[in-house]
Amino acid sequence: MEQQTNPRRPFLDDFEPHKLSTASFHRKSPLAVENSPFVYRMNILQKFEDRFPDKYSFAYLFIAAFLLFANALLARCLSALPAVEIMSLRSLFVIGFIYLYVKYFDPNVVINDKKNKRALILASLAGSAAAFLYLSAVTRLTLSEALAVMLAYPIITPLYAWFFVDEPLQRHNFVSMGLLALGLLLIWRYSEPTPRYDEEGNLIEEGRSQLVPLLYALLQGVCVSVSSFLLKTRGLAVNPITLIIHTAIISFLLSALLNVVTSFIMPNAMQLFGLFVMAGCYIFGQILISKTVYEKNIDSFHVNAIAYSQVLYAFIADYLLFHDPLHIVEIIAIVIIAASSTYLMRETR
Repeated sequence: MEQQTNPRRPFLDDFEPHKLSTASFHRKSPLAVENSPFVYRMNILQKFEDRFPDKYSFAYLFIAAFLLFANALLARCLSALPAVEIMSLRSLFVIGFIYLYVKYFDPNVVINDKKNKRALILASLAGSAAAFLYLSAVTRLTLSEALAVMLAYPIITPLYAWFFVDEPLQRHNFVSMGLLALGLLLIWRYSEPTPRYDEEGNLIEEGRSQLVPLLYALLQGVCVSVSSFLLKTRGLAVNPITLIIHTAIISFLLSALLNVVTSFIMPNAMQLFGLFVMAGCYIFGQILISKTVYEKNIDSFHVNAIAYSQVLYAFIADYLLFHDPLHIVEIIAIVIIAASSTYLMRETR
């Protein structure tokens, strides 16, 4: 029977699925030296996975959640730099880390994926927009508020499935969206504006209404949902490392152009080191998630629930490092947002 084309999604009809090339995560590159520290460390990971075959996925997810929290924490600490500059320099460091990873750990990653080039470009553009909005939200909201809202992106994804592929919305979709809206409203109503300071403690930007930063965080989730939807529709399978490579390159090029138009503030040595560590936390967190989600069929409910452990770390950082004690209503709002996403994952598992 001839496959029918859906007129509401013509831009997806040319995409062709291909086999996910993640089987080589533990395969040593022929470019690697036999006794190199990279190979030695990878062998340690292999031994850990062989010894705990049923538990290493959860360990990787918790480590990845902490690394991604550290990425957000460093972004907040570097808020004296413009978001565009943070994105450009972090993307440059990410490209370097990916080069080392592909060279020593996963030489079979398809960099130039011609079959899915269009999907990758569109998803990478959405990912680049998500990176900029991420940095804009993290530097203007408390960490716990920003992470709670941005991690709720699975609530938004069903809207694309409803619009593009006519997948009906279920009751749990409306419940989760209603809870998300309630949480956002409470944060907007009761949160205090967060001012920005430079390295010397001088005020850069006075605190303003939290509506715009909340929109940044919500739009970041929208962009992540777009990227995820583009790659999953019609069974499209793309190696996540390939997507990260394309997103890092596009993010660097776009942010570099914006730096030329605006102005470039030369970071000091500590800021450069912070950006370097930030890139390492991001890329290794993403690699661990990729190894767990794409190599094993792990329940999305557990992935989402463990991801929200970042919010717990953020509560501690807000209180101890940034002296941002939250109003009790804000805490309730964050719990509502986290519950809305977790509820959706439980109902659709």
